[in-house]
Amino acid sequence: MEYFKVMAHSLRVAGLDPAIVDSVSENNLRRVKYASFIALPLHLIFIVSLLTRLDLMSGNEYRWALGVIYSHSVMFVTMLVCGIVAILAHMEIVKKNRLVKNLYVFLFLAYLLFGVVVTMFSNLAAPNISVFTIVCVGVSAVFLINPVLSLACYTIASILFFSLLPLVLNNEVLFITFLGNGFSVAAIGFFISVVLWRFYVMNLEQKRLIELQNEELNEKIRINEYLASHDPLTGLLNRTHFMHLTDRELDRMKRTNNSPCLIVIDIDNFKYINDTHGHPTGDMILKDIADLITSNIRKTDIIARFGGEEFAILLPETSLMDGRRKAEKLRIIVEKYTCSEVGDLAKVTASFGVALLDTSDDNPFDSGYRKADSALYLAKSNGRNRVEIAS
Repeated sequence: MEYFKVMAHSLRVAGLDPAIVDSVSENNLRRVKYASFIALPLHLIFIVSLLTRLDLMSGNEYRWALGVIYSHSVMFVTMLVCGIVAILAHMEIVKKNRLVKNLYVFLFLAYLLFGVVVTMFSNLAAPNISVFTIVCVGVSAVFLINPVLSLACYTIASILFFSLLPLVLNNEVLFITFLGNGFSVAAIGFFISVVLWRFYVMNLEQKRLIELQNEELNEKIRINEYLASHDPLTGLLNRTHFMHLTDRELDRMKRTNNSPCLIVIDIDNFKYINDTHGHPTGDMILKDIADLITSNIRKTDIIARFGGEEFAILLPETSLMDGRRKAEKLRIIVEKYTCSEVGDLAKVTASFGVALLDTSDDNPFDSGYRKADSALYLAKSNGRNRVEIAS
C-alpha cells in the first residue's frame, strides 16, 4: 500500500511540476541522441543482411523478409530524423519547442508499433513474438515516459497486436498462447517504464531537496559570517573585524612608510535621546548616521561601530590635518541631519576625536586610539559638536 502511495505522489508531482517535466524532456532528448548511434547501425545491418539473401527466398519467407526490410527502413529514416533533431536541439541550433521536447513520446510509440509489425511479418516464417518482447522491454528501459503516456502507448500497441495476430496465425492454440504472452509482455514493459519513471522523479526530488538544503545552509553560513564581522543594526563592521582590517592596513602602511589617520565619533547626548524619544528612535538615528558617514567617505576608508553610539574611521594615507578636515565635514553633515521620526524634537550632533597612527610604534593602533579617544573627550568637555585633534 505504501508503495502505491509513493507512486501516486510521484505521478502527481511530475504532472504538475514544470521543472520535472523539463528535466525529463531534456534527459530524453539526450537519450534519443545516443540511442540513434546504436539503433541506426542495427537497422542498417538488418536491411543489408536481408537484402543480400532476398533472391534466395520465396513464398512466406520472401514476404517476411520484404516486410522486415520495409519496417526497418521506415524506422531507420524515423530514427535518423529524430536523432538529427535531438543533436541540433542539444547544440541549440533547433529551438526546443513543445514538439521537440515530446519527440521521445513519438519515438516510443513508433518503436512499439514497429515491434508489432515486425512480429506479424515474422509469424509468416516462424511463429514467435520475440521482436515484440524485445521492443516492449527495450523502449521502457531506454526512455523515461510519464506512466499515463506509457499506458496509452502500450494500449495502442496491444490493440494493434491483438487485431493483426489473427491475420497471420491460424493455429488456435498458438493464437491464445501469443495473445496471453503479448498481453504479459506489454504489461511487463509498462511496469518497467513506471518503475524507472518513479525512481527518476524521486531521485530528482531528492536532488532538489538536497540543493535546497545546501542553499539554506550556505545562506545560514553567509549570515553567520556576516554577523561575525558586522554590526546587525547599522550594517557597519564590528570592532573585532575593524581591528583585523586595521592591522592588515597598518602592515601595508609600514611597508610604504605612510601613516593612516583615525577618527573616533560619538553622538552627543544619545542617552537623553533614547530616554526621551525611545530606543526605536535611537536605533533609527544610529542607522541614519551610519549611512550618512558611509556615503561621505572614500571606498578605501574603513568604518565600524565600536559600540553604543561610538564609531571609528580609519583613513589610509591621510595626514592629521586632512583627517581633521574630513572630520569637520562629517560633523557638519551630522549637524544638518533631521530624524524623520521626531523631526527637530531630537537635535542630533556628534563630537570627533582625530589622531595620527604612528606605524613605527610597537602597537600603533592602541596608542593612536588612546590619543583619538582623549581628543574626543576634549571635544565633549569643550561643549560637544566639535572636532579636536590629538596633540
